[in-house]
Amino acid sequence: MPLIPEPPAGEAMLVRRPRRGVRVVCLGGGTGLSMILRGLKYVASVTAVVTTTDDGGSSGRLRRDFDMPAPGDLSDCLAALSDRDQELGKLLQYRFVRGSELKGHTLGNLLITTLTEVQGDFGTAIDTLNSLLDLKGHVYPATTKPVSLVARKEGGVEVRGESALRSVPGGIQELRIEPEDVATLPQVRERIMAADTVVLGPGSLFSSTVPPLLVPGVRSALRDTAAKLVYVCNIMTEAGETDGLDALGHVAALEQHLGRWPDVVLVNDGPLDADRLEAYGLEGAEPVLFSAAQFSGTGVVTVALDLLADGRFAYHDAGKLADWLVGFAKRQQSDGRRQGRSRHSGRMEVH
Repeated sequence: MPLIPEPPAGEAMLVRRPRRGVRVVCLGGGTGLSMILRGLKYVASVTAVVTTTDDGGSSGRLRRDFDMPAPGDLSDCLAALSDRDQELGKLLQYRFVRGSELKGHTLGNLLITTLTEVQGDFGTAIDTLNSLLDLKGHVYPATTKPVSLVARKEGGVEVRGESALRSVPGGIQELRIEPEDVATLPQVRERIMAADTVVLGPGSLFSSTVPPLLVPGVRSALRDTAAKLVYVCNIMTEAGETDGLDALGHVAALEQHLGRWPDVVLVNDGPLDADRLEAYGLEGAEPVLFSAAQFSGTGVVTVALDLLADGRFAYHDAGKLADWLVGFAKRQQSDGRRQGRSRHSGRMEVH
């Protein structure tokens, strides 16, 4: 499957739009991305652009042995967008517990690796799985080449590798990928340019949300698209990554690495119970503080909603999040028809 370099600034591109429904593109990785995909797959034309920088566990072993991007988050997203996600998820996420070579690997990771070997190209392998699994949407890697994260932490210490990000105490000041000049797939730019809404997060800021933004072709598409960019802010901080960062700090980190502010930031205002606060506190995490007044002058619209899911963890509720995002995307689609999809014209209505 051919790759494209970062296009010249302002270059027009003809895109094929999905034929029905609002068009939502979600970028990130980990539990947060697969959760939001499950909420959106039946109510929107949804595309996932997935980070591939994991270098630990099964994904890390396959990266090293086969010189390929990390498959783990892609496998989770493929399962999430399947019409039979529970059954397929159990299958793809099955982790072998026996066999010296198989032990620790998931079936999904091995399936992606096998298709890559057979077809000779990581992007073609993922595209084949999109068709074979009859997904309610599309899943693409941010890049089809293996890349590594390099973080500069407080005090100037440099840490290499996603699995090592939290090995040095303190928050991350800056993130980059090596190599920096990797390309993205044509479909990734096409989907971003055709979207009504692009969603960043939820998920670990520096190991899930920011990495796709560091791929030049993805970054340029996010700057060029007329779609509204929505960031779903984390509910809790993460020790070794976002220590002490409030909501504005999270958004400022996005602006630093992307080169533009999101249009809208969603923050949770649902109360956290004492048990969850205690459990997260033991891991050095605390609620992400939010003040709408801090965003004055940024041009960012903030929306506070009760997005907290039930359970032991401080996760977002997939249904609540999907309902709001689809309603927002419908308004942007309607406004786009009236205004010629100009990102810089008209007044954005947010509920």
